[in-house]
Formats: sequence, structure tokens, C-alpha cells
Amino acid sequence: MEFIHLIDGVKAHFAGHEPDPSIAHRNPDRWMHEFFDTRIPAEWYHPNPQGHEEEKNLLLPFGDFGAVPPSGPRDPNVDLVFVVDTTESMDGPLDRIRQRTDEIVDDMATRTNSLRVGLVTYRDDPARTGIPTDYVSRLDVPFTTDLDQLRDGFTLLNANGGGDPQETVYSGLRTALNLPWRPGVEKVIVLIGDGPPQDPEFGTDLTGGRVIGQDRDVDPPVAISAIDVSGGVSPDGGLGPHVQDITAATGGTFTNSGVDDPGLTVVSTVDDLLARPYVSAGGPYVARDGDTVRLDASGSFAPGGGLITRYEWDFDNDGTYDASNTDPVLTHVYHSTVGPQLILTKVGLRVTDDHGRTATTTAHLSVTLDGDEVPDEVDNCPNDPNPGQEDSDGDGIGDVCDPDPLLPATDETGVFPADEPGSVARSQINGAVFADTNDNGRRDPGEAGIAGVRIDLRGQDAGGVAVVRSLTTGTDGGWAFTGLLPGTYAVEEVQPANVGNGRNSLGAVDNGAQGASAGTLTGDTVTGIVLSGIGSAAVSYGFGEHPAPVPSPSPTPNPHPTTRPGGGGLPRTGEPLAVIAGTGAAALVVGTLLVLLARRRRLSR
Repeated sequence: MEFIHLIDGVKAHFAGHEPDPSIAHRNPDRWMHEFFDTRIPAEWYHPNPQGHEEEKNLLLPFGDFGAVPPSGPRDPNVDLVFVVDTTESMDGPLDRIRQRTDEIVDDMATRTNSLRVGLVTYRDDPARTGIPTDYVSRLDVPFTTDLDQLRDGFTLLNANGGGDPQETVYSGLRTALNLPWRPGVEKVIVLIGDGPPQDPEFGTDLTGGRVIGQDRDVDPPVAISAIDVSGGVSPDGGLGPHVQDITAATGGTFTNSGVDDPGLTVVSTVDDLLARPYVSAGGPYVARDGDTVRLDASGSFAPGGGLITRYEWDFDNDGTYDASNTDPVLTHVYHSTVGPQLILTKVGLRVTDDHGRTATTTAHLSVTLDGDEVPDEVDNCPNDPNPGQEDSDGDGIGDVCDPDPLLPATDETGVFPADEPGSVARSQINGAVFADTNDNGRRDPGEAGIAGVRIDLRGQDAGGVAVVRSLTTGTDGGWAFTGLLPGTYAVEEVQPANVGNGRNSLGAVDNGAQGASAGTLTGDTVTGIVLSGIGSAAVSYGFGEHPAPVPSPSPTPNPHPTTRPGGGGLPRTGEPLAVIAGTGAAALVVGTLLVLLARRRRLSR
């Protein structure tokens, strides 16, 4: 059978009807929801009503497929647990059941589509009987698809203890009901025993009513069937009326076995259970008070190709069937009868096949004033169905009932129209280059600015656009990059010539939102400047410089040079001879002292 069909014409069919990629524009011929088309964001860029119609047109050539009732015979998917009494009086029946184990297992394997089995046993409370080998209940085989484990479990059963006819039947059933049952499968418990339950049960206070209540908590409930193997000779009436009430309330069967071959009774009982209709009530159903609910049992079927002939609905699951129909679909108007509270209940269903076999189940149902299951005291749309409680703008009003579900009343920081970023480009970064005469890295009063110095800016604005700019300082040494969007930036001073590199100082963030940062200063570069709000600024970055030293004036030459008496030698340039002689003598003394010190240090070593 082919389950996958490739429809390769979808792209061509939808050509020209795609959503516009810009959130500021719309394709009037679109077949897909665009941004803001609906109040529910999960519907954006999914087919709109016309798109669904076009998808249907693409599928029409392939005929009916998908979730349609099968035309051939079907076998059920089943979870089945045996709950077995292993007290001493069960020795004979257990032996005869073990002889039929292969037949039981093989029949289940051939009559089901998928099958999981389990085995639970029970005896009595040793605190009550004083018999140390007794136990209240025990899980011998957890749910498994390996039928050999069930065979082995039956083979290892042994009968012992008990002490009196009443046993811990209810604990055995509770252990089985607590197992992890699969959803959407037929659920069956087969109870096998010869003695009645303790009602209430010793040590647990379980009653038949509490077992029925726990069974109804399984969704859908488990059909509990019982096989009484006492042969009708038990003075206490075998499993007794309490167990009969449980089987009747859960849609199971109660069978009395003959004393000669209880194993054959188990075989025939399991066979009948697997031949019963599989029943599905659909759902879960959630309705507004006064809504017409469409109840759908189309998932029900009779195994082996049989027919479902009757569908009976119990609208409020009170045990009384309110409507009978030969069609699986029925509508019913539900009303809340207890005011504005959330009404949680179930709807019951019983189906009958063309052999008169019946099966029952339930489905979840809730009826509320607004059509969802959120309690009014926490519901952000208490008068409208809003099960997901979507609130896109976070104002406490759900999108379904919010007249402005997506746009806040006032723009948050950083929000601006996509095609008008200039209207909010009001941030800046500024500073100065100056002669730091006292070398403290700060521009103090009286320290002159240095004009014509190049400052570079690079970074990325909040829209992901790269920003690269340059400027030169003004006559006062100041510089400012204005008209910036929020973003992350870096600035760098290009070291000017003819001055020495001095100390720099980090600026500060002015009017910045959460996350703003003045950055990190390294040399002549500041990185990681974060402008986190519209109109925010990073100000007063200082690049200090050492001004070049002023050179000493050269001596003026003597226009009338003279020579020393006697002629010859260097011409005089106006420097007094006594000064020259004095300077030379001083240099000689200093040199002599340095030589003596050096020799003294060598001798001291």
C-alpha cells in the first residue's frame, strides 16, 4: 500500500501568491497569512482560507486518503493483563490453566494487530493470615510484547497460603490498573480466582466502589472480566457479587467455569473478549456553555470485518444512555448547570456489533462558559476560548480578546518603523583631543585642544547594519559622531604628528538603557561601546597628547670676528675666553672623578 504521494506542482501553483517578504508590505493576492494578518502569531505564514482551498484542489486528483475508515477486516490493538489468585485452593485450577497456556497465548497472537500482556498475582495479607508465604499482590510479568514471558510466568505459578476464602482481590486489580496502559488501544483485565474479595480489604480499605472509580480514571477505562473457577461448589459463592458488580460497571463479563477444565474457560473467555467491537468515543471534547458538540465514534469497528449496528451515548456519563443511533456521529447541545465554574466530566459510549457483542468506553468532556479549560480566575480571556493563553504584547489580555494584541500602546526602547530608522537615530559618541600638560589623562581648564586629528568610528547598529565613519577634530579639539542608532561601536584616534602620545581617558554613558557600556580603552582605541537606547550617548572620551618642546634660539654670529693675540687658531665668535677655559676645566675634573670611582669599585670587588 502506498502511503506517500509526491505533489511536485505546489511551488508552481502557489507562484505569485506567496507572502511578501517585507513586514511593511502586503501581497494582495496572497494565499498565506502574512505578518499581523491574524491575532494568532502561530497562524502567520501558514495557508489562509484561500490557501487551504488551493491545497484541496491539489489533492483532489488523488481521491480519498488519510483518516478514512478502512474497507477490509481489522484486528484490534490490545493491552491485556491476567490477575490470578495463587492461594492454596487454586492448585488444581492453576494446573489445568497451565496446560492451556500455549493455546491461550497463540490465540491472542493471531487475533490481535499489536498485543502487550502482563501478569499480576495475589493471595492475602500475611499480617492477617500469619502465613509468611502470603502476599497482598505482586507484579509477575510487567507489560511486554514477548509472549514467551507470559508462558514462563504461568509455568512458574504455584498455589500456597491464603488461610480463608476471602482474599486481597482488590489489591490485585489495583496493581493491574496502575500499570502504564497505552492510549488508544483496547484495555482488558482477566481476573481468575475462586474466592471473594475482602470488602473493605484488610490493610488497604479498598472496596468494590473504589476499584470501579480507579478504573474510570484510566482513559479510556479498562474492561474487567472475571472467571470464577470455584466450579459453583464454594460455600462462599466463588468470586461473589462484589466482583460481578465490578465487571458490570466496567463493561466486562463474568463467567462461571466448570470444575473439569477451567483452562478451556479461560481460552473461550479470551477469545470472546478479542472478538468484541473496538470502541472509540473520539474527543477530547471542549465546549462553550450552550454549544452544539459533534460526538464522533467513527473510530469504532468490529474485528474480522463485522459491522457496528448501534451507537448509544451517555451524555453525562451517569450510567444512563440518553441517545441511540445507527450512525457513529451525533450532535448534542451542552449546558453548564452549576454556574461559571469549569465543568469536567466524560461522555460515555456503548457500541453493539452484528453478533450482539457490546463494548463500552468514555471520552473526556468539559463544558465551560468560554469554551476552554482555563479557570476564570487566571484566564486572560475569561469570555473567549483561549486555551493557549497567548499574550503577544504581555499586557495581561490574551490575543483572542485584545483589540491591540501585538502592538504596545507606546513603543518600547529600540522599536522604530523599519523604513524610517533615521527618525530615531539620535544617539552619539563624543570626546576631545587635547594637550595634556599635567599628564593626568583628563582635560583640565586651560589645556588647549588639538585640531585636525582624525577619529575613526566602526561598529554595527541594532538593525545589523555595519557603520564606518571618520572625522577630524575641530579647532577646540572636540569631535562627535551624531545621528547614531543604538548599537555596538568602537572609536580610534589616529596619532597626530609632532606631538607625543599621552594618557587617554574612558568616557561615560549618558541616558543609556539596561546593557549600555562605555567600552574598554586600549591604547588609542575604545571598543565595546554599547548604546542601548534611542537618544543614548557615550560622552567625554579624552585623548591626551604631549605638546612638542619649543627649540632654544640659535646664538647670533658676530659680524666682526677676531683672532687670538699672536694670530692663527679659531676665530672668536664673541664667547669670552675665560668662560670656555672654565668649562673645559670643569669637564676635566668631572672626568677624573668618574675614572677614580670606577677604579675604586673594581678594587672593592
